[in-house]
Amino acid sequence: MALPTDKNLESNMMDSNAYAMTLTRWLLEKIENHENSAKLDMSNLSIEHIMPQTSTDYWVKQAGVTDEDYVELTNTIGNLTLVTNVDNSAAGNRDFNTKKHIFNDTLHIHMNRKLFDMETWTADDIRNRSKEIIAKLMEMYPYLRAKKDYGYKENRRVHLEVPGIQTDGYLTLDDKVTVYKGTQLLMSANLNKKTKEDREKLIAEGVLVDQNGQLIFNKEYTASPSATAEIILGGSKNGWDYWKNSEGISINDSLR
Repeated sequence: MALPTDKNLESNMMDSNAYAMTLTRWLLEKIENHENSAKLDMSNLSIEHIMPQTSTDYWVKQAGVTDEDYVELTNTIGNLTLVTNVDNSAAGNRDFNTKKHIFNDTLHIHMNRKLFDMETWTADDIRNRSKEIIAKLMEMYPYLRAKKDYGYKENRRVHLEVPGIQTDGYLTLDDKVTVYKGTQLLMSANLNKKTKEDREKLIAEGVLVDQNGQLIFNKEYTASPSATAEIILGGSKNGWDYWKNSEGISINDSLR
């Protein structure tokens, strides 16, 4: 079985532009509702940058970083939270104490309670919160630890990228692609009959679930490169051409 390690996940997520990842809102929602007896209605919530994307003299000083590092830091997962759409508009570029009053109005959102108790919001605070969020995700979705040899080879990590979606997977030694839990599918109204039937079958089997109109894999799924590409993208696809290795070369040319 091919799975990235906890170390891989933490390393990749710490500095990633989480704001640009389509999966980030889903991850934050999962964390917010994890182990909550009363699930929070997420329909009126949006992602808020705690330290704003647009730098000001106040926020650059508050963060304690250079302008270049500031831009990268603002989009990391530790600097993102969920607020109501109204509060998102009100927060804007205001200073941290003012934003805390907004968080005070959204303490029904559990992840904002700790933010309200913070005295500062520096680069170290953001990085520490990133680590906490990533640790929570690993607790919620534990990967198999590498206590045994699962045949994992780094050079067989693959990805599938088209406008609107990017998916990571693993090409197994028997030339099938394993798609990870949480992977999103490209949503389109123009699906052919076979793709619709295949997706409906996987929904019935619990492999796919609908999250607010977005289909995602609820568990790992392994099939041929073409079958996985067709399920994810819709329509007839030659997966050997669509799946790429880490250098962006099709697996047909690099791993076949």
